[in-house]
Amino acid sequence: MMKRLVPALFITAALCSGCGNNPPELKQIYNQINFINTPGSDTVLAEMVVYINTDDEDGSDDIISMNVIHEKSELYWTADSDSWIERDSRGMKWSGSHHISMPDGGLLPAGEYRVLITDKAGERDEDTIFVPLIKNVPDVRSFPEIMFADEGTFELKSPESGNTISFYDPAGRLLGAYRATAGLVNIESLRDGTSVLKKYRTVTAAYYNNRIGAGIVSGPYARPENSK
Repeated sequence: MMKRLVPALFITAALCSGCGNNPPELKQIYNQINFINTPGSDTVLAEMVVYINTDDEDGSDDIISMNVIHEKSELYWTADSDSWIERDSRGMKWSGSHHISMPDGGLLPAGEYRVLITDKAGERDEDTIFVPLIKNVPDVRSFPEIMFADEGTFELKSPESGNTISFYDPAGRLLGAYRATAGLVNIESLRDGTSVLKKYRTVTAAYYNNRIGAGIVSGPYARPENSK
């Protein structure tokens, strides 16, 4: 949720009864601007993905919130831990949000952002990230496209050779993400493809545009209606 910056955000909360006194550690941050196009729409929306890798001696569930703050524009976004998306990558646990965005889906302010985490005792840690200046929203014609032949096969169209296709279950949980080139994709031929084919309900297609420093994402595409 985006809000206007208020001084109360920076007031340290009183230590709560039963909470540990070890401060959290914000070890690494990953952030990326993505442009999203929903199939059948000419609208392109911008959002920022922010994932954090943290450590807290009081336990992994001790960190309760993440704030992303752009002080120059006096804007901040809050993501509570119960709404975080969890990812594991190369043995590291990442938590974060895909929903750092402006109310109208427009371009986010460029420049430095503070990322601040808070635990149950009110202890905090923070670091900074940088968002590049992007002057124009990508043309909808530059987005990848998925065209289903049936529930297990689709054609991927894309102006780029390096794409990522991601499959999600009915609850929106990631089942698998795969590198793919333009052309015919048989889901069962993918790693764990038989399981993915049974469970998936939506799929997205994306690539990273190095020229503007942002992800170009199409989706979600729904599983064909005649599937189970």
